[in-house]
Amino acid sequence: ILGNLLDNAVTAVSVLPPDDRWINVNARMLSDVMLGLSVKNPYIGEITLGKNGLPRSGRIGHGVGLTSVSTTVHQYNGSLDIQTANGVFSVGILLYTQG
Repeated sequence: ILGNLLDNAVTAVSVLPPDDRWINVNARMLSDVMLGLSVKNPYIGEITLGKNGLPRSGRIGHGVGLTSVSTTVHQYNGSLDIQTANGVFSVGILLYTQG
């Protein structure tokens, strides 16, 4: 999950001017049984979220990674929240560490 999110973030910021590149990663235990993970980064262009809350891509081969992340998160009864606002892409994940 984290590898995919970081790969996406690095790809997104790589096209920005060097002074505008940043990635914020926060991972911590929110309780004895809940892990919180968030990744935020700036982007350029337009991102449209589909009805499933995932970004829609018209390019072949794109969008598979976040679909995989979503599937894994839901497989472990977690939640996934994706937001785009003011040129910042944000992913928030809650995962239960015990079933």
